[in-house]
Amino acid sequence: MDRQRPRPAAPSAREGLPRPKPLGLDGAGREVLEYIEGRAATWPWPEALIAGDGVAQIGGMLRACHRAVADFAPAEPVSWRDGAGRPSAGEIILHGDFGPYNLIWREGTLVGAIDWDLARPGLPIEEAAFAAIHCVPLRPDRVAAAMGFQRPPDRRERLIAFARAYGAFAPRELIAEAIEAQARDIARIERLGGAGLEPWATFLASGLARRTRSERRWLQRAAADIA
Repeated sequence: MDRQRPRPAAPSAREGLPRPKPLGLDGAGREVLEYIEGRAATWPWPEALIAGDGVAQIGGMLRACHRAVADFAPAEPVSWRDGAGRPSAGEIILHGDFGPYNLIWREGTLVGAIDWDLARPGLPIEEAAFAAIHCVPLRPDRVAAAMGFQRPPDRRERLIAFARAYGAFAPRELIAEAIEAQARDIARIERLGGAGLEPWATFLASGLARRTRSERRWLQRAAADIA
């Protein structure tokens, strides 16, 4: 990425995909992208995401992303970060890391998604469940406190808001898939991280697989109450 920040602009709306518009390559052959003015939801989260409307905005944007790529299929197999291949039946091209840290907010409104470098083929419910884990959040109270919640979030209401905005999966489906998604994430971190492939090697060294395993056990216990 060019160190010189491009002029601020709204995210490209081509085909409804809220991503930074590619601007070409710089002199060193690095890709330069349109700059989306705003703030990513790093910890603590912006107030818009702590409020109930924020998680609904995320569900709506994810649905828009999935609709925008629904009929796209590469003509040839693509080398994705975690392997090569084309979408199978029912799969689309997922963002691959649709968490709050990759979503940009401006004045209380979700305006774009960045960091598409982990894009890969997958089922829409995989990504919807991943987003729910991180944005509802379907994570323990101590994690929610670090995000900025003053009291434990109403996960049931936030999950309902997310599911309604996405419009295709029931809350119970998302919880069941979230538990499976965590298992896949643990396996991917241990497999790819163990092989030295980044960013999973850093994830593995930082203990992310261990923490995800602990959070998965928490969600298995809490699932019935949330649903």
